Amino acid sequence: MISYAYIAALIGAGFASGQEILCYFTVFGRQGFYGVIIAAVIFTVFAYSVLRTAILTKSSGFDEFLTLLPGRFIARLLKLLTGIFAFAAYTVMLAGIGEILNILCGIPQKFGALMSAVGCALLFSRGVTSVFRLNGIIGMLLTAAIAVCCIYILQYREFHVFSENMDVIGSAFTYSGYNLLSAAPLLIVMSKSISYSSEAAAVSLISGGVLLFLMMLIYGILSIYANKINLGEFPMLTLAFRQNHVFGIFYGVALAGAIVTTLLSSGGSMVEVFSVNNSIFIMMLSMISYGVSGFGFGRLVNTAYRICGITGFAAVIFIIIFSFRIKLKK
Repeated sequence: MISYAYIAALIGAGFASGQEILCYFTVFGRQGFYGVIIAAVIFTVFAYSVLRTAILTKSSGFDEFLTLLPGRFIARLLKLLTGIFAFAAYTVMLAGIGEILNILCGIPQKFGALMSAVGCALLFSRGVTSVFRLNGIIGMLLTAAIAVCCIYILQYREFHVFSENMDVIGSAFTYSGYNLLSAAPLLIVMSKSISYSSEAAAVSLISGGVLLFLMMLIYGILSIYANKINLGEFPMLTLAFRQNHVFGIFYGVALAGAIVTTLLSSGGSMVEVFSVNNSIFIMMLSMISYGVSGFGFGRLVNTAYRICGITGFAAVIFIIIFSFRIKLKK
């Protein structure tokens, strides 16, 4: 279940819609294939590093994990960065859920995002552990749904085209950087359900393998259609509706589910990082995110995430090295 909770935290609107894969990998043509592999390896190593360290040190929460870091300044800085990244991910997902509700149900984008922000805040007030566990269940269903839809679309491809670019390694680092930092609190909280480093390894390998499989499917599909048709804000949803309306609705529901899981995981991480127990403060954070989400899903993915990605990757590398040192001492 930890594997799918982790996967659910990463396959949000940007991932499942194809917007992230398009921006960070497909634009590099065949070179994007290597970027996808690099990102999947980083996802796997990071999950193992955090889970194993939490098990060895018996850390039950993010604050407890931070006390292990060398120096109070570094701990405070990492806490601040993680909170900012969780806030950014939460904001992007609010923008995404607003737009997908508008496409599927005709609900105005701003109203859909507002309803989601209020609903999530109320749920977070009841505790984050149950939210993370719920994400694991939903993540399992979403993984199957997205994979089936991708395979279906590949069977009816219309074009095949690649562009070439060699900056894919930096793009892979950026992509993994902004995605992973806000997932650390989730991994630490969920680590309480496992006891051995071998279990941490199994969870990490399953997570990385599934994410690699899904990324390769989406990358392959978008490589076929990029620069041939207007893919819009939600490339995979656009392609699903090109198959037929029913299939488009089905993928739209799966996409909405993916957005919800990342909303819950990033929002839960935000609450865990800031140790917020006050319902009013949680609601205030959610409303601030709602306000920022008005910039639009595509713009947020392309701009805010890239800015966060560089700093995030540096923080991710620091956590991995720190965790490796803990391993050596044990």
